[in-house]
Amino acid sequence: MVEATKNDLRIRPITEDDIERIIQQESKSTRYPWSHKNLLEGVRGGSGAMVVYLNEVPIGYYVVSIAAGVHEIQNIVVFNCYQGRGLGQRLLSMILTHALKDSKAEVWLEVRESNACARAIYEKAGFCVSGVRKNYYYCENDSREDAILMTLNGKITG
Repeated sequence: MVEATKNDLRIRPITEDDIERIIQQESKSTRYPWSHKNLLEGVRGGSGAMVVYLNEVPIGYYVVSIAAGVHEIQNIVVFNCYQGRGLGQRLLSMILTHALKDSKAEVWLEVRESNACARAIYEKAGFCVSGVRKNYYYCENDSREDAILMTLNGKITG
């Protein structure tokens, strides 16, 4: 594995030129990657989509939509071999710093019930469970998994 310092990383807005490279990396890294269409819609939505590069290789990204004071985190992904190094927390902090400039802003997200690592990061940041969407996510073998809805209202912790 490559060890990266903050100086090695580049974080910038996703462009349409990045999408295919991100999709290729994500499909090698996660069991349920976003589709080209989903990522393109997130980028074109214009609210917030950033990619992290290490030596010209995408290693993670996020997409956020913003409407009526609500920032919905649609996706935060750190590709497998770069997980466990604080990058997911760093991306979440970037989102929250921007979103919570307005003390009345809300931040929402949904996360797979089985994604304990992501849930721990969100809880450490101050998110609380606000609901469940039963059988929301598709899984292997035509099974389904619940989405845990989480909300953060106006303050950052952790």
